[in-house]
Amino acid sequence: MTTSKPLFMSPEHVDIMNTQLAASEELRASCARLPKDLLIAYRLVDEDTGAVHWWQLILSVRDCVYFTLEEPASPPSVTFESGYWAMLEGTMAQREGRPSTATPPKLIGDPAALEVMSETWGLAQRIAKVDVEMPTR
Repeated sequence: MTTSKPLFMSPEHVDIMNTQLAASEELRASCARLPKDLLIAYRLVDEDTGAVHWWQLILSVRDCVYFTLEEPASPPSVTFESGYWAMLEGTMAQREGRPSTATPPKLIGDPAALEVMSETWGLAQRIAKVDVEMPTR
């Protein structure tokens, strides 16, 4: 039986990642050590159409870690701004272990917040790894 892979950062992909994240006791313990709730937002503008895509990673002491595809309702701890296709190229390069040809995203917000969340964020990235199809231009 062949199963199709979800499209990267599609609602299906986000649901799978959130299920994996919610099941991790190790991640829950890491979240409990966070000094406060943190939000990483990605504001991605499609270089072809101008459409804005939002990705969020919420790191919560109480609710642990989860992704959404909505615009933030409150100010993020940090926002990465980039072109949509540039971000996908950077993601593919990281997954393939090669240097990216894309312009790095612009960081807006408190860079110190990245250090505060680094342990939990790194653990969440490993736990939420899913085999996906990447969108094509």
